[in-house]
Amino acid sequence: MSLVAEHQTPDSQSDYSYSAPQKYIDEDKFNLMKMQLEEEITDLRNKVKKYEEGYNQSLGLLKEYDALANYFPPRGEFFCCGKIEKSSFSNDTYSVTFSTPFSEVPRIMVCVLYPKIIKIDAAFISPSPTGFILKSAPGIPILVDGSFFFWMAYCPIKPKSEKLSQIIDKMKGVKVITEKEAETQISKYIRKYDINDEDANGKTFLYYACEKSYRGLVEMLINKGANVNCCDENRYSPLHKALTAEKIDIEIIKMLLDKKADRALKNERMNTPLHYLCRNKNLKDYHEVLKLLLESGSGSKEDTMRYINEVNSSGETALTNVCANSMDFESIKMLCDYGADVNHQTNNGIFPLYSAVMKGNTDVMEMLLKYGANIGQVYKGKPLSQVAEEKGQMEKLMQIIREKYANASMSEEQIRTTAEYIENLPMGAKVENFFTCTTHKFDMLLKTNIHDPQACSYYYQKHFSEGDHSNYIIHTDTDLAIVSISDDKNIKKVIMRTKRSDTRKIYEGKTDHQILKELFPEYKEKSTVAIRGKPMFNALCKFENFFTYKRYKFGVLYAAVGQTKEMEFFNNREGSSYFEHFLNLLGNKIELFGYQGFVGGLDTKNRLMGDYTIVNTFSQGNIEIAFHISTWLPFMETNDQQLDKKRHIGNDVVVLIFKEYAGTPEPIDISSFKTQFNHAFIVVGFDITQQNAPEDYEYSVNICCKKDVAPVAPFITTDKYKYSNLFSQFLIAKLINAERSAQNSLTFRAKRLTIRQNQLESIMNNFAKRSN
Repeated sequence: MSLVAEHQTPDSQSDYSYSAPQKYIDEDKFNLMKMQLEEEITDLRNKVKKYEEGYNQSLGLLKEYDALANYFPPRGEFFCCGKIEKSSFSNDTYSVTFSTPFSEVPRIMVCVLYPKIIKIDAAFISPSPTGFILKSAPGIPILVDGSFFFWMAYCPIKPKSEKLSQIIDKMKGVKVITEKEAETQISKYIRKYDINDEDANGKTFLYYACEKSYRGLVEMLINKGANVNCCDENRYSPLHKALTAEKIDIEIIKMLLDKKADRALKNERMNTPLHYLCRNKNLKDYHEVLKLLLESGSGSKEDTMRYINEVNSSGETALTNVCANSMDFESIKMLCDYGADVNHQTNNGIFPLYSAVMKGNTDVMEMLLKYGANIGQVYKGKPLSQVAEEKGQMEKLMQIIREKYANASMSEEQIRTTAEYIENLPMGAKVENFFTCTTHKFDMLLKTNIHDPQACSYYYQKHFSEGDHSNYIIHTDTDLAIVSISDDKNIKKVIMRTKRSDTRKIYEGKTDHQILKELFPEYKEKSTVAIRGKPMFNALCKFENFFTYKRYKFGVLYAAVGQTKEMEFFNNREGSSYFEHFLNLLGNKIELFGYQGFVGGLDTKNRLMGDYTIVNTFSQGNIEIAFHISTWLPFMETNDQQLDKKRHIGNDVVVLIFKEYAGTPEPIDISSFKTQFNHAFIVVGFDITQQNAPEDYEYSVNICCKKDVAPVAPFITTDKYKYSNLFSQFLIAKLINAERSAQNSLTFRAKRLTIRQNQLESIMNNFAKRSN
């Protein structure tokens, strides 16, 4: 197997060479399997860390602060606030003293503002009139640089009369008074006091009446001037409570809305009343209530669409709530008719069509597709086709597409194409194109570098020499690392090498031992010594040379009109004039015989592997590229498998397929490729019926990768690319980054890690005195 380009390892093995099968799992294979599992765990941890970092930098930060504002009480008295910095930590507690003591024990609200906004459970807070103590406990994050706890102390507004508390206690106690009794007592109270008086939690009589579904009492209170939008301390309104009641009373909802109850009020979790209604398991009984809510706004289509698609702090909308709970057909249809976003994904990655597939509800699947559900959506890295296959719903999903019922605007040809796309997509594959699987819609991914020039540079040899730095061998219980630290006093360059990767860092104003302690918390100063001089420098240069990849080889297949399978591509003797014209975009055509440069393993001495190939350079000449052009490689008359071609292209990590079609795109059957080496297929589509001149030819681009290959930049941002130097640079960058991403997949990474580990251990054994 080729690690990258021409780097062949001693235990490498081609997909198309023979080796006797092993009868037993030897120790090397066991260690490889173990390392592969370790890497999968490390990969997951790195992904979690990356998601957390992305979350902090996301454009949704304003929404988080909006949620933060809703955490805090909207009413109270004698407020005091401040922040807790990490310097106040002592004996597993944080301590705060109020600048002015309260006359009684206040209520305390505490939130972490960085790296993510989190409200701290009151169980960990011990308040007193003079301050409070916050206990360190599981679930409470440890403060890091730049982070702090924000706190607010307050005394809630006290009820104006003890009588109010007594009435409310009877309404919510074990022995609840009847509606008539409640109405009698409240009528007596409001003759003397205000009808909108609140208890200690900010709740009014109307709030409790709506919670109990006391229709007559609600009517009496509203008629006497009760505030229909008065919220409690957690921002729950009477309408919120009416829609979370055990049995929803539509007459109460009508009365509240008639008095201008705000249907869009959000509580502390950013839920509107509509969110709660749509979570109801018995939503089929409340279609009139749903319609009433949707039609109670200003009446404009834009206002209703905005209301329906309001998102709570969990990323849920009204439609995602219905699909995740009752899956009520009529309610889903009503929401879609009013403009619900059928492709919205929650923070957990759930979207309506995913819920329908998981529950096997074909009626809802059909309807969602009719309203524009994206069949290319992905749930936590899984394409919908894989989810459907795992849940036994693939046949149903395919039937829906074939029957055209899902979208009356689709032509028969479009339906056939969509069905074939799903049928031919291998289990676990990932697709990127412009229309359905659209990476270009995600701003965070678009910020990914198109090319990292340092990935192909000899960083250690460029910035270090044999006498200007120290090297340290760190051997922990779980890992081995070799760290190089420059001698600069102010700004130190650092390279940390482990079996997984090389990490480059810059440190200001720190000593070597301070740096090592930061990198390895378990590091002890006396446990290692600095290694300097030419022998170690040469060993590390050799290590860098082996793992710095500056040469890439790619396969290129020609697929004529009507051809969709691997064997058909390999059996093409020659390509069309369109294909030959396209090849000019890939680089320069050179004669193989006598060529001294990089050709990706092709024969340059005996004319055994054809006469010509294409070569190119990238990144200011730092990267060399060679292509294996299928129609330029020797054709075997007596071998349909075309093993001479497959010996090269079958062992290329990335393959470009030039696919011609006449008017209607023809999906390629990627599952027909049986090699384990091909990890990414970049498909360039060309419509031979287009009337453009050759210099203006247009091409489409699609990419299909194995499931553990990360997204490949630069991303597809248009449905058509014109013949140009820009398109050429796009393709070359896409090919290189596809290989880099594939090399980080488990298949290749496990073997690379084994080699890196072995080389690091070899250096350690030659230079280090073990004292750990």
